[in-house]
Amino acid sequence: MQLPATFDPHSKALMERVCYDAWWELRCSQIFPSLAAENELRGLMALRVMEAVGQGQRDPAKLRIIALACGAERLGSVYSQQESVARGEAERPWARSGRHAGQGQRVASSAVSRS
Repeated sequence: MQLPATFDPHSKALMERVCYDAWWELRCSQIFPSLAAENELRGLMALRVMEAVGQGQRDPAKLRIIALACGAERLGSVYSQQESVARGEAERPWARSGRHAGQGQRVASSAVSRS
């Protein structure tokens, strides 16, 4: 969508307040993986709010929902990627060492039985 070249002072104040409130609501309830992730999310939320205001939306409650939905959508995709990676490593601990976890135990037990 094409954003307007400028916003009137009332629209700017509205967007600033909505983005600020939505960001802090989200920020207080989430732990972010990095500062870059926080900044990216804030930018995406602001862009969605600007798009909605550019289309004529002026209801602060609806704009807040738009901002929070964007945040939840983005956080959901980030955390689901991290969880799948973590699950993959937890299910295959030998992937990091290049051998099956049980192989080390068999080698150790056979060395003890030879003594």
